[in-house]
Amino acid sequence: MATSPQSGQATELKKTVNFKQCTAILIALTGHIAIFIRPSDILANIGSIGGFFIFLLVSGLTCLLLALCFAEVGTIYPKAGGPYAFVLIVFGSLPAFIIMWGYICLIVGPFWVIMAHTAVLYLVKPFYPNCDPPETVLKLLTAWTLVTVVVINCLYMKYITRVQTFLSGTKMVAMLILIIVGLIQFAQVHSLAGNVDSIVPSPQTTKTARWHFPVSTAHIKQSAIISSGSVVVLEIFVYVPLSLYTSFAVLIGFYILNNMAYLTLLTPQEMIHSNAVALMFTDRVAPPLTPVISILVAVAAIGVLNASILGHSRLAFAAARSGHLPRVFCMINRKYLTPWPAIGLLLLISLTMLFTGSVSLLVDFISFFSIFLSLTVVCCLLFLRWSQPNIHRPLKLNLAIPISQLFVTIFVEALAIYTRPRKLGLAILIVAAGLPVYWVGVCWKNKPRMIRRISDQITRVIQCVFDVNYPQNI
Repeated sequence: MATSPQSGQATELKKTVNFKQCTAILIALTGHIAIFIRPSDILANIGSIGGFFIFLLVSGLTCLLLALCFAEVGTIYPKAGGPYAFVLIVFGSLPAFIIMWGYICLIVGPFWVIMAHTAVLYLVKPFYPNCDPPETVLKLLTAWTLVTVVVINCLYMKYITRVQTFLSGTKMVAMLILIIVGLIQFAQVHSLAGNVDSIVPSPQTTKTARWHFPVSTAHIKQSAIISSGSVVVLEIFVYVPLSLYTSFAVLIGFYILNNMAYLTLLTPQEMIHSNAVALMFTDRVAPPLTPVISILVAVAAIGVLNASILGHSRLAFAAARSGHLPRVFCMINRKYLTPWPAIGLLLLISLTMLFTGSVSLLVDFISFFSIFLSLTVVCCLLFLRWSQPNIHRPLKLNLAIPISQLFVTIFVEALAIYTRPRKLGLAILIVAAGLPVYWVGVCWKNKPRMIRRISDQITRVIQCVFDVNYPQNI
C-alpha cells in the first residue's frame, strides 16, 4: 500500500469538499460567465422581453431537474468520473470508452481554452480601448493562465477549494453590482429601454440564435463536473442535492434580475448586437465601474476554469483506473494526493488546441456533446429503475422527472443537429473515430514486446519525475 511520506496516510484522492465549497463550484459552473458576455442570442430568438424572462425561468428549472438526474445516479455510484463511470457500470466498456473519448476530444480541451482566453481578454481589453488586443499576446497569456491554474490544482485540494470559494464569489459580486446599478436606473426612468412586447432581430443574429436557443436549455455541465469530482465531496448524499437546490435558486433569481438591469438602459437591439453586454452597460451608466466589472468577469472565468480542472481531471483518472487510458494517468502524487499525470494530459490537449487555432470549430462540439452526456445519464437512470428497482437510492426522484428530461434532451439534440448538420456531423465522426482507438488500445491485449517495454519505460520515468504512485484502491 502506498502512503504519503509526510503523514503515513494512504495515497488516495481526498474527500475535502464541504457544502459551502460544493455550492461554490456549482455557482461557478452554472451558466458559466455567459450572463456577462452574450445573453442576447436567446433574446433575439424569443422575440419579446416578456417571453425572454419566462424562458430564463423555465429553462433554469429544466436544468435543475436535469442536474437532479445526475445527482440521483451520482449518489448511487459516488465514483470519480461522473457520466463516464455511470455508463461503465450500467452499459459496459465500449459505451463508456466512447463517452470518455468524446468528452476529452469535444469538451475538455476547448472549454479550458475558452475560459482562459475569456479571462485574459477581459484583463487586457482596458489596455486596448480602441482596438482588439493582438492575437499573439492573447494566446501567450492564455497559455500562461492555463499553466498557472493547473499548477494551483496540482498543489493541494484544500487550497483549490479555498480559492474556488473566492473565485465564485467574484461572479456573484459582479452580478450584484450590475443589479444594484440597474435598480437605481429603473428608479429614475420607471421603465425598460425597449418594447416589452416585440423585438425584430437582424437576419444575421437569427441564425446564431437558433443554435443558442436549444443549447441554453442544456447548460448542465455543472452537474456533470460535480459528479465527476464526487469522489472528493464529503457526505455526498447530503451536500450534492442541497448544493444543487441552493445554487440554482440563487442563480435563477440573479440571472433574471441581471437581465432586467441590462434592459433598464440598453435596448433589445443593442443587446443583440453586443458581444460584451456587461461592459457596454457599465460603460454607459457608470464608466468608472467598467474596469471593475472587467476584472470581476476575468476572475470569474478563472473560477470556472479552476472548477472544470477539478472535475475533468478526475474523469481521466477514472478512465485510466478502468483501463481505458494508460495506467500512468491513474497515478496520484504521493505528497499532494492529486492526479498530476491526468491533469498534465488534459493541459497538453488544451495547449495544442490553443496554438493550432481549432477552438472556434469545437465551440459547437462542446454544446453538442454536453447534451449527449445528459441524454446518456438520463438513460442510465431509467435503465437502473427498470433493471435494479431495489438498489439503494439516497436520492430518488419522481419517475416523471427523468422521463420528461429524456424527451427534452432528445429534442434538443435533434434540433442542434438539424441547425448545424455539417459541424455536428464532423463531431459525430470524431466520436466514431474512438472505435478503432478502443480496439487498438483496449481490446488488443497481446501487443508486441517492444511496445510494452517502451510503455513501461515511459511510465517509470513519469513516476520518478513527478513522484506519483497508484492509489490504495487501484
